[in-house]
Amino acid sequence: MTAIMHHEPGRLAALRRGSTDRGDTTWPSAFLHEIGPSMEDGIDKRRLAAIADFIEGLPMGPERGELAPGPLGTATGVDGRFECFGFVLRPGREGLGTVCFHPHEPHEERRRDPQGYYLSGFGLVCWAWGASQGMSAVADNDHAVRMHDVFIAEPVREEHVPGFTLSDVTPRHVADAIRRFIDCEDAALAWRSAFGLNPEEASEPPAVEPPKPVPARGGATLTLNDTWERLFAADRYGDMRDLSDRRVGELEAERDRLEGELSRVDEDLAKWRKRQKAAASLAAVDDDAGTD
Repeated sequence: MTAIMHHEPGRLAALRRGSTDRGDTTWPSAFLHEIGPSMEDGIDKRRLAAIADFIEGLPMGPERGELAPGPLGTATGVDGRFECFGFVLRPGREGLGTVCFHPHEPHEERRRDPQGYYLSGFGLVCWAWGASQGMSAVADNDHAVRMHDVFIAEPVREEHVPGFTLSDVTPRHVADAIRRFIDCEDAALAWRSAFGLNPEEASEPPAVEPPKPVPARGGATLTLNDTWERLFAADRYGDMRDLSDRRVGELEAERDRLEGELSRVDEDLAKWRKRQKAAASLAAVDDDAGTD
């Protein structure tokens, strides 16, 4: 597996704004951990601004960036002593992101001493201020769900940002959306602003034509299954939904047509079975008469 370059020396240090001389200042997460709580109207604007600055300086995770330097697994916990290599939109089963292990260490050693993480927004919150605090470290219950929607670009996923899909999202967009959310407290408005759109545009998803089959190499046409796989790889979830809606409608119509034809065939079959039985009886009588 090809290795990616680690952060150049001093890059993380440059991002560690506001660090104080504490015992854990050597931890990669220290510059965030040391930012104390400052909740205003249910949102910790100071901590969220710091997370936005950090995310903006990260690359995208392995699913859309370079290959990881070691095997990957779902992060079931995070430790601020290990570096964050990149940012991920897909948070994984635990919602934290992905852990990167050393490639040549035994399985148990890997888990005790990983190389680092590719973290989601929620993963970064836990990395900085602890999983026990979770989202409450940056937002109260009334804002936590909307804040999480900002972290995972849910308005983009739900097509509330006209003209953009998840494949267009970069860490800079996520950072901008966080900053906008601090002011407007609305995930959809924040994401439309992050892409430079008028934040007051209607949030209803635009009407999208069903995707046309994508030409394959050599002039061949991709099957519907091939098209689905390509749309999934490109994070084009709206197009996936349109394709599946169209295909389900086609198949349901085909099933109804076939059920109608089958009903007519069954009626015709029943009629001809009766005729077959009658003809067999008549033929048997005729055969008997011919032998007399």
